Amino acid sequence: MTIGATIRQLRKDRGLTLNQLAALIESDVGNLSRLERDVQGYSDATLKKIAAALEVPVAAFFYDDPDQINNAYGLPPGTLMPVRVIDEDDVEFVRIPLVKLRITAGITGFQSDPDTTDASTLSLHARWIERNKLNAAKLVAIRVRGESMEPSIYAGDTVVINTADVRPVDGAVFAVNYEGESVIKRFSRDAGEWWLTSDNPDQRRHHRKLCRGDACLIIGRVVRKESDRI
Repeated sequence: MTIGATIRQLRKDRGLTLNQLAALIESDVGNLSRLERDVQGYSDATLKKIAAALEVPVAAFFYDDPDQINNAYGLPPGTLMPVRVIDEDDVEFVRIPLVKLRITAGITGFQSDPDTTDASTLSLHARWIERNKLNAAKLVAIRVRGESMEPSIYAGDTVVINTADVRPVDGAVFAVNYEGESVIKRFSRDAGEWWLTSDNPDQRRHHRKLCRGDACLIIGRVVRKESDRI
C-alpha cells in the first residue's frame, strides 16, 4: 500500500473527512487530496503533522507489519497493534444507529433522526451484545449534551441505550424523557420516590429532580459509553 493510500485509510478509520484532516494539519484541502492520491510528494514536516493528527507514529505510513514499526521505534513486539478495518459484511460486529432523539412531553416512546456529525452508526462486537444479553434491535446510540453527568460522562461522549430496559434501578443511568427533553441521569431511590440525579459535584446547578408520572418517562438504560477522554 502506498503512503497516500495508507494515510487515506487511517483517516477514514478515525472518521475524519478530507476537510477535517486538512484543518487539523493547517493545509489546503486540495494539497492533501493530491498527497493522498500520491500525486504530490510529502515533506517530513507534513508527515509529522499528519501522524500527530491521526495519532500514529510516522513509521506507520511506511510499514505494513506492526512489528516493523515496533522495531523502528525500539519498542517490544506487540506494543503497537494493527488497526482492523471493519468490513460492511463482517458478522462479528453489529452496527448500532447513532441518532438524535425526537420526543414529546408526556408521550412514551420516541422518534429518531440519524446523527451524521461523524458517522451514522457505532460498531459493537456481537459477542459483547450476546454476553450482556442484549437485543441489538433495541439498541440506539446518542451523543451526550451538557455537563450534568461529568466526570462520569462528558459532553460529546456517545452512549448506547437499551430501549428494552425501562425499569428504574437505584444507581443505574438512564436516558429519560423529562418534560419533553431527553436527558441522561442517574436514578436514585429516596423516601419512596424515584429521583433523577447528576454526577456533577456542582449540585446547585445540577440539582436532583423528582421522577414521577408522565413528566418523567424512561427511554432506556445506558449500557455502554464511548469517549475520547482518557
